[in-house]
This record gives sequence, structure tokens and C-alpha cells, in this order.
Amino acid sequence: MYKKIIVIAILLLFFPLWGFAQEFTEGYRDAKWGMSVEKVKSCFKGYKFQKDDDGDIFIEDKIIDIDVKIYFFFFEDKLKEVRIFHSVQNPLFGTSEDIKRGLYNFDNFFNALKDKYGQPGSISKNVPEYSTAADAIELGTTSFYSKWKTKQTDILLYLGKGEGLFSSVTLAVVYNSPYYEKIAKEQSVKSKL
Repeated sequence: MYKKIIVIAILLLFFPLWGFAQEFTEGYRDAKWGMSVEKVKSCFKGYKFQKDDDGDIFIEDKIIDIDVKIYFFFFEDKLKEVRIFHSVQNPLFGTSEDIKRGLYNFDNFFNALKDKYGQPGSISKNVPEYSTAADAIELGTTSFYSKWKTKQTDILLYLGKGEGLFSSVTLAVVYNSPYYEKIAKEQSVKSKL
């Protein structure tokens, strides 16, 4: 009798590890963290999936009347991150008006995200005293960002310029699964040991 109770207790302790994987209710739109590439594609049926030069998949869309590319990143065929990019200013042919539109679009995205997720956990809009926001962004001396954290998702809204001389100014929203980010980092460390 006691053996049966012990066996049942052990099974109950370890059953969640066998039968239940981490279940996600969050992600990006209808695509939830942990979905396979094919399942993610099925959530975006009206879109044409493309691959960039690095083999990353993306779709093109409009959000708040802004042309964006939405990239989907996977770890072991499980959705772990979504990045939305809008190129605000071409580094060679852009104008300061592009940057002003980028600041306006940043504020629109900020308000939409704030309406959906509440007040962000952190905000950075530091502008040097000697400069305007548009000039500081264009020169790369500052960037704007806001961060939100939900139960299963980290969200970053970003406006800034890349590191290189010919870098463009980009508006980005990054949705990330901390669960899969942690697993990917652990896997990376183990592979290097």
C-alpha cells in the first residue's frame, strides 16, 4: 500500500515535467511564444513571408500609417522574439524633417503601447542642453527608449541611430520572451564550455 502511495506521489511530482510544457498566452498579435515557424506563418495568412540576407524571416506591414518590417526570431524552432523596424532616415539622403517625423511616430507608438500595457517601467528621452531632440538623434548623441514588462513579455520601444558613420536612424519595437531568451543564453554558454 505504501509503495503505491510513494509511486503516485513521485508521479505527481514529476508529471508536470512530462505532460506540460511552458504554456504561453502572450507573444505578438496571434503568434504566441514557443510557436513553430509554420504556426507563426499561419497566424499571418494575409502576409507574404520573406527572408533577408541572414535568413531571418519577416513580413511588411503598416502600423499607424507607418511602413514597417516585422521580423520573427526563433530558438530551436520556437518563437522567442519579434522586432518591428521602420527606417526613419536614410544616412545619405535623409533630412531633419525625417527625424522630426520619426520623433512624432515614436510618440504615437509610445501612446499606443502605453494605452495597451500601461505606464512603462523605464523611459529615456535625454536631450543635451545644447541641442534639439532631432539634432541629437540625427548625430547619434542620444536615443529615446521606453520599456514595458508583462507577465511573459519584455517590450522595448526605441528611436536612435546605429554606431557606424553611415548608419540610419531607426524606430523599433522589440517584443521578447524572457523565458526563451534565458534558455538561449544558457544553451550558448553550455556550447562554449
